[in-house]
Amino acid sequence: KTWARLLLEDWNLFWKKWNQRGSLAGTPAPEIVPPTADERKRWADILVNWSSGAHGFLPELLKDSSASIQVVIGETDAAFVDHARLYPRSVKRVFVPQSGHRVPLSNPTQLAEALRLFMKENP
Repeated sequence: KTWARLLLEDWNLFWKKWNQRGSLAGTPAPEIVPPTADERKRWADILVNWSSGAHGFLPELLKDSSASIQVVIGETDAAFVDHARLYPRSVKRVFVPQSGHRVPLSNPTQLAEALRLFMKENP
C-alpha cells in the first residue's frame, strides 16, 4: 500500500524510487510518459490487489498444473534466479544472458527466441 500511496501522491518520486528497488537497480528504466491521474489510480489498484503478496505462493500453485509453463529470467537478476529453484520440475526455466529484471528491455531478441521456441514446443 505504501507504493500505491506514493504513486498517487508524487509520480516523479514514485518512478525514481521504483527504479531503485533491488531487482530493478542498475537496469535500464523505460522512458514513459507520466500517467494521467486515472491511470495512476488503476496502477495503484494493481499494486494493492495484484502484487506478489496478494496471491498464493506461485511455485506451490503451479505444482499440480497440467499446462506447459515456462519462466524467463534474466541471468543477472539474483533474486529471481534464486527463486527459480523453487519452481516444480515441470516448469521450464530459461535464463536470458546479459539481462536483469527487465528482460524485454535488456535483451529482447533472446526473449523473443525463448518465447518462439516455447510456443513451437507447445502448440
